[in-house]
Order: sequence, then structure tokens, then C-alpha cells
Amino acid sequence: MPKIGIPRALHYHDFFPGWEEYLEKMGWEIVVSPPSTQTIKAMGLRYAADELCFPVKIFFGHATYLKDKSDFLFVPRIISIAENEYSCPKIIGLRDLVKGFSPKLPPLLSPRIDLHRPNNTFIKLTYQVSVSTRSNPLRVHYALKKAWQKQNIFKNKIIDNNPLFVNGYSKPAYLRKIIGVFGHSYILNDCLLGRGILEFLKKENVQVLTTNMLAGKFINEGLSVCIKKPFWTSNADSLGAAIYLARNKLVQGLILLSSFGCGPDSLVNVLIKKHVNLPVLILTLDEHDSDSGLITRLEAFLDLLEGRKSCQDENYFSPPGKSGNGPGNSI
Repeated sequence: MPKIGIPRALHYHDFFPGWEEYLEKMGWEIVVSPPSTQTIKAMGLRYAADELCFPVKIFFGHATYLKDKSDFLFVPRIISIAENEYSCPKIIGLRDLVKGFSPKLPPLLSPRIDLHRPNNTFIKLTYQVSVSTRSNPLRVHYALKKAWQKQNIFKNKIIDNNPLFVNGYSKPAYLRKIIGVFGHSYILNDCLLGRGILEFLKKENVQVLTTNMLAGKFINEGLSVCIKKPFWTSNADSLGAAIYLARNKLVQGLILLSSFGCGPDSLVNVLIKKHVNLPVLILTLDEHDSDSGLITRLEAFLDLLEGRKSCQDENYFSPPGKSGNGPGNSI
């Protein structure tokens, strides 16, 4: 039974349930790298190009960790996961980046996922996997169908388990406040990349709302106010979710987590600040480890929200970028 290594990075955090179902139905053994550590980070920094963003460098570390522990490395070429939308260029070219820089990796299993033109995509994907793995096409088709079903169940479960959202929710008394936290899932859910920000907010009795807690219809409603939505799926979802939550007064502030060197993030963060009239904290994360300044900024942001809430005159706080009698709305 061949061993398939899956790096615990990037789209692992979005699609692992589907990938796991597919590989198990194919009869392959799955080997997943451990949560990100300083050792994995060091391996990534050693082999990845300096110009790459931190999450991709972490992926290099996970791939290197698995090189002697698996027969194949699962690195799909994810071009598009929605019609008229794309992944970022680094994600699209990830297979070539890893193959070109990392040393002595096992053969890469890299099915091409491109839903920008959905016609016959499932049939094409079946053919690609069948040829690359020399597997029975009928078995591949069955495994892919089961994987698709499990992935949809996983996605809907996150939405259904959100206790605060939409149909007339009431905030529990113990919650200090409700904040929207937006960023790529591979930043929010990675213990090293995310710097424990979600855990810190939980300790402060803050309820966090993230993009994947919103149904697609609410994200699209938020995007409807934009002249043109971004091409990148994750960033478009963050923009739509932020606008929807802000316009329906479901959150008191927004925290945007970005990776240093991420072009789509830098653009969409500006668009979010343009469309929402709420306090916004932008945190740019990189491979440097000091968290003291990060925690200080989070604490200051929570204090700002507390002061804003206690102020009776809402006009005391001016919109971002404009002068006023009270403190500004951005940190």
C-alpha cells in the first residue's frame, strides 16, 4: 500500500476532509506532517526563495519533513475552486516551486483542479488521476465523488455550528465583544503562522466570526456593493464577509491577518477599510517570532472597542482616515 504524504499547510486547512476521503477510498495510506514547529519552519526557510510569502515557506518545511516518510507527496495544482475566480499565483505554481527548490522529494501527485471552466471538470480530473497513478478510472471517479460529498458536509457543518449568526442571535452575557477575524485559513488555523491570536481572543471572552462561518449567500450579498470583486477566492470571501458583517452590525470591529509579501492581501485590506465604518486592526505576520508587540496591539484594540462601546455619542468616533473629536478607528 503506497504512502501518500500530505503537508499540513496551505489548502490542507480547507480541503483535508475531502482529500482524506479520496485517498482512503483509493486504498492508500495517508501520512500527514505534524503541526508547524520551529524545526519545520527552519527547513522551509532553508529551501524556499526569500521572495516567497511565509505560508509558502512553511509549506516547504512540511514537504521536506515528509520526504523520507512517504512514497508520494500530494501537492495538487489548485488553479481555481470557483467559477471566474482563481488561487494566488504562488498556489497555482506551488508544484513547480516545490519541485524546483526542495531536495530529493518523492514523486508528486498533482491533480489539476480548475473550476473556472466547470464543463467536464470532474471527468477531466478523473482522467488525470487515473493516468498519473495508473488506477482504475471507475474507482477514481467513485473516490472523487465521495470526497466531494464529505468536503461539502465539512463546510456546511462549520456554518451550522456557528451559534451566533444571522437568525436573530443574542450575545451571551459572558462575551466581552464580537469581532470579525479575517485572513487565509492557513494563517488562522496554523499554530505557528496564526501566533495563537484566536486563542488569545478566546481567553479575553471575545467571540470570533470568520469567513468560513458564513454561508455563500451572505458573502455574495456583501460583495454586491463592490464595483468589481477580487479575482482571488479567499480574498473575495474575506471582503464580502467583512462588508456583510459590518453593514448588518453583527460585529464591533475587524481584525485582518495578512502575510508579509502577499499582494492580494495588501489590496483587499484597503478595500475592506474603504467599505466598512468600523475599527479595523491590520496585523502583518512574517517569520520573525516576537509576539510581545502583537499582544500589545491586540490589547489596545480591545480597549479601543470597549471605549467606543461605552461612548453614548456614536458620532464621537470619526470614520477611518478622517479627523474628528475622538480617537480614530484604525490601529
